[in-house]
Amino acid sequence: MSAATPKGRAMTSEHLLEVHDLQVEFGGDDGPVPVLRGVSWHVDRGETLAILGESGSGKSMTAQVIMGILDTPPARISGGSVRWNGRDLLGLPEPARREVRGRGVGMVFQDSLSALNPVLRVGPQIGETLRTRLGLSRREARDRTVELMRQVRIPDAEQRYRQYPHHFSGGMRQRAVIAMALALSPDVLIADEPTTALDATVQVQILRLLQALQEESGMGLVLITHDFGAVASIADRVAVMYAGRVVETGVVRDIFRRPAHPYTKALLDAVPRADRRAGRLAALPGQPPVLGKESTGCPFRFRCPLAEAVCEEREPVLKEHAQGHWSACHLGKDVIADVLTAHS
Repeated sequence: MSAATPKGRAMTSEHLLEVHDLQVEFGGDDGPVPVLRGVSWHVDRGETLAILGESGSGKSMTAQVIMGILDTPPARISGGSVRWNGRDLLGLPEPARREVRGRGVGMVFQDSLSALNPVLRVGPQIGETLRTRLGLSRREARDRTVELMRQVRIPDAEQRYRQYPHHFSGGMRQRAVIAMALALSPDVLIADEPTTALDATVQVQILRLLQALQEESGMGLVLITHDFGAVASIADRVAVMYAGRVVETGVVRDIFRRPAHPYTKALLDAVPRADRRAGRLAALPGQPPVLGKESTGCPFRFRCPLAEAVCEEREPVLKEHAQGHWSACHLGKDVIADVLTAHS
């Protein structure tokens, strides 16, 4: 089974969570507007997959589809599947889908302020799920909540239980949100930009916490981010998204050392590094393509310094250019080998 589960390949149920050829569109005045265009990736138990890309690439929307919280309409899931333990979630009725949500797959949202009700105490908010979903008594839910708060390294959990969100720092609020996501012991945890708006020191603490929690429980972890530092810190594999599809995927080490797509290479070149001389950082010119605008060829070709005639003629599909390393680029092998020269 490939790391990318490309279109046309037979699927198996061996992966803990598998997204295959997922397609989402929105209604427009001139017809449906495709937003997700065949997204495929998987994560296994005890593994961390990072989903990387610019804003608007479809990272968070994919997570919303998995969790069953995408508004439909105006969105419409027009193709593909999402399998958890071999079970297709998209075909489940809402009551069954609700059972999977939290138990099978949990999610940490990026904005901890909006995830917590400011007028309710933090502890009871975390424990609400335990009472409604597991039927625990008030005392049992309280004890379990305090245990969860300790698990996510919230100090003085007994006292913190009765405090309000405004008594918590940004990092502590994010820990509380993580505790909420872990309440039902999910098999997979999706963390959507979990370090947004946190200072650098707290970002590292949150990432290390997620890593430790994963190692303790053996759950699969999907980290949605635009931060290469976070990816390098805790991820095993990475899937790079552009314009609503995965354009490169593989082991983190391989992608960092030898990217196989010009987009990934451009993102890496824009990251500050200690081993580079001081000066202006490389910038990726242009903007992502406009959704719904008819176009043939590779969506990245307008921003790509390596684009050739074939890039305008047809859109590339994911190919395995090295073992376990896939990219949707006509020139992928040459990008890996770094034998191409940028041209205008």
